[in-house]
Amino acid sequence: MEKKNKKKVIIPIVTALGVLITGVLIFLCIYFPVQNENEKIYRQANELLYKYELDESEALFDKIYDYKDSAGKIGVIRGVRTLNETGDYDKAIDATVKTGGIIEVSFTTDGTPVDPITIKEKTVIDAKSYIEHYDFLGWNILSYYLIKDTHSFQLDLYSVFTPHVYSITYDVGDGFVVDPVRSYTYGTSVTATNAYRDGYTFTGYTVGDDETLYNPFVIKETDGQNFVLTAHYSPNQYTYQFDPMGGTCDTPQGTYTYDQTYLLPTPHKDGYVFRGWYTDYGVKLDSTINIDENTTLYAHYDPREYNINYELRGGQFLDTYPDGYNIESEDVAIPYPHREGYIFTGWVVEGQTARYSDIDYVIPTGTMGDITLHACWRKYTTSYGNSYISSLDEYDLPSFYPCDVADYLPGYVIPYNITSFLGSIFDDQLIDSFGVEKLNSTFDVAGNKHEFLVNKDKTAVYKMAFSSKTGAIELHLPTSVDTIKEYAFAYAPLHSITSESVINLEKGAFAHSTLATFDLPNVTVFSDEAFMDCNLLTSVYDSLLHATFIGDRCFYNTHLTSVTIGEYVTYLGPESFGGSEEHHTLTSFTCNSTEFVTMKDVLKGQTSSISLTLSKAVDSMKDIFGGTDVHLNVVTLHGVNDIPDEFLYEIPEINELITDVDITSIGDRAFSLVKDDVIPSLDKVVNIGESAFEGCTSISDVVLEDIKTIEDNAFKDSSLRSINIPATVEHLGDGIFAGCENLEQLIFESPLQLKDIGNINRLFSEDTFASKLNIEVRGEGTLPEKEFQNLTVGKSVTLGEKVSLSKFAFNNATSIQYVYFNSDYNELIPMGCFENASSLKMIDITNVVEISYYAFNNCTSLETIIDTNTTDDNTLGGTLHRVRDQAFGNLMKLDHIEIVKPEIEFGVAVFSNCTFEIWTRNGTTLSNDTLKDFQGVVYTL
Repeated sequence: MEKKNKKKVIIPIVTALGVLITGVLIFLCIYFPVQNENEKIYRQANELLYKYELDESEALFDKIYDYKDSAGKIGVIRGVRTLNETGDYDKAIDATVKTGGIIEVSFTTDGTPVDPITIKEKTVIDAKSYIEHYDFLGWNILSYYLIKDTHSFQLDLYSVFTPHVYSITYDVGDGFVVDPVRSYTYGTSVTATNAYRDGYTFTGYTVGDDETLYNPFVIKETDGQNFVLTAHYSPNQYTYQFDPMGGTCDTPQGTYTYDQTYLLPTPHKDGYVFRGWYTDYGVKLDSTINIDENTTLYAHYDPREYNINYELRGGQFLDTYPDGYNIESEDVAIPYPHREGYIFTGWVVEGQTARYSDIDYVIPTGTMGDITLHACWRKYTTSYGNSYISSLDEYDLPSFYPCDVADYLPGYVIPYNITSFLGSIFDDQLIDSFGVEKLNSTFDVAGNKHEFLVNKDKTAVYKMAFSSKTGAIELHLPTSVDTIKEYAFAYAPLHSITSESVINLEKGAFAHSTLATFDLPNVTVFSDEAFMDCNLLTSVYDSLLHATFIGDRCFYNTHLTSVTIGEYVTYLGPESFGGSEEHHTLTSFTCNSTEFVTMKDVLKGQTSSISLTLSKAVDSMKDIFGGTDVHLNVVTLHGVNDIPDEFLYEIPEINELITDVDITSIGDRAFSLVKDDVIPSLDKVVNIGESAFEGCTSISDVVLEDIKTIEDNAFKDSSLRSINIPATVEHLGDGIFAGCENLEQLIFESPLQLKDIGNINRLFSEDTFASKLNIEVRGEGTLPEKEFQNLTVGKSVTLGEKVSLSKFAFNNATSIQYVYFNSDYNELIPMGCFENASSLKMIDITNVVEISYYAFNNCTSLETIIDTNTTDDNTLGGTLHRVRDQAFGNLMKLDHIEIVKPEIEFGVAVFSNCTFEIWTRNGTTLSNDTLKDFQGVVYTL
């Protein structure tokens, strides 16, 4: 009984023990393999961590993250090792944090000490250290390592400082410094740049209230402050030599102090008025000494003007006469006066010792002094009953200087008042009837060039005169006559003349006659003065179509209204179709010739409104009209491609210019000061000359297609509104658009041409303010660096879809308010691209990836930054990846910048001296380096 009962007890115990053992075995079978697997993973992760294969080790730690508490017991860290510079300590810290470890941070510094800290997660370490005269930049890693068996990460940091940079400011007054040293770094020694001033010697700088002069001014290594240096100078002395240039000067040289006022010597030169002292390069020196070198000064003079006074004693001039002269004047020939009933016999010159003068009186070059001329006369009377012959009578001479009448020849003269003429001018009938012989001479007793008669003994001089006729002759010349001699019909009472055979008209052939019309279709030579003073001449039919030569003053003072000259003319003389004030009748002038050399003074004196037709571009219209008032109605050019210099220069009175071929060349000053509606199409023009359209106040829109050269000041002070510069251009001169304040659009067809043009600023003068101007650059390529630097004109610049920005392109472009460019094509805003563009108001950075150093620094008017990839203006995000040092420094008008993309890499002092607000979103943080010198407030939203 007892053994049985005992057995019953043992069985349950054994059973229970079996169950327990089974459970333990089951647990061991489950737990230890798992633990072994975890340990294996930990060890593998640790090995990878130890080998810096951090991505893989981190992935393994993540796999057993829930078992991290076991890590310390397993002891997966097998040693201490400092990671080298290529290690990724951020991921090492992540691994430490994820395995429950802590981070011990210690600080090593040469500045103020910083206590160690312990952190348990990644965080920004904002501790700082300080050293006088140095800027604290931040902490660099001295070493970092994992600590065995503790999950701890030891991070040792050391401080980084940079010496402070101090400014050097120069107050140089009227002087200047070249490439000045404007800053220095603490701990270094520098020498300030000496100043210069024209005409002065630099004596040194003073600092503040210290009156000591330092030359040079040396900044020591221990100086740690900003310096303002005030320059001082002393005026130089220069020696001037005085060259009187043919005159006399009492002071041949002198020593003078620069910028001082002196009474300079006055030279004397006979016949001249002293104008001033000049350098050999044309600079005039006034009383203030302002030439900063020893030099020779040259006297300049103007010829002294003298008066010619006339005592005509009852006579008068029938033509123009000189009233003055100077020592340089070419020989001045005095014309003969006229007095009814008298023959002019010469001049008495007041104050001279000669008893009387020649009839042909000339004041030779080099003469000085005022001259008074007294006319001498001899009366003639008709007393022989013959209306053709008059006798010479008494002399009428100045009483204060009587002449011996024996010096004058007695004789007879054909008077001025012949009432009829029946003889033939081509035979000796008239001559024989008077018992005289013909004499060709230049002697003229009545003031007009013509043929003369003298008696056979040559004791008296006679004049063949036809003036004051009451009748008029219609004359048809015989076929035997091919030449009309000098003055043959001068003063003749002719109404008309016809001939098929005449081919040559000699000098003065019909001068002063009453001719109203002539028909001489085969004449080739019209000599000087052939029809001068034919006041009634109104028609020449087709008589000029075969002309090859039209001489000086040929048709002067006629009443022609319409003139057509054929294609053979090689010479058109001065005043050949001119006129004095009462003979302004010409309204149409056509010259079909391309053979003549010049038309200078051809229409001198004509002030009627003339329609001018030419087959050859001629000298300046002003020269054609002799510089008088020019009134042109229409100018028509046939077959003319090249417009010469000064073609319509200073000709405001013109209604229209007509051309029948493309104009390819415009000469210097060709259209200066003329109206817009006379300017031809310029689309085929290849060359535009200097000042071609200067002062042209009605020119507006210009289209160019083939242009190669545009010379200096081509459109200066004009009312130009728009113009394009095609890619064909090879040369653009200086000041082309100087003073073009109404210019609204300037188009460059290619950025490549800008490289040859150089800085665009030279196309404008300093005083030009084209406030409406938009500059457009089309085509494809990159802007030359500094292309618009210092630009002081224009409101905006537009770049074509494939035009790239460049470094410093708009640097100091102080007038530009807007710059439009294709941000799909320009992912980079280059270094200094808009720096100092003080009027820039808005910029579009859509799709821009990088904004480089100083890109918008000192854009003090910038108000709006547009990025269409963001919601609001003034937002940095979108595609933007990097912003370099001081890119947005010194922005005064911007009220805020919002940064919504934490991945943007910012450089140093990006917002230097800005006072706006910075709003950061989405975890964006800005380093102390980035915010260096920032004066505003940062808000984290």
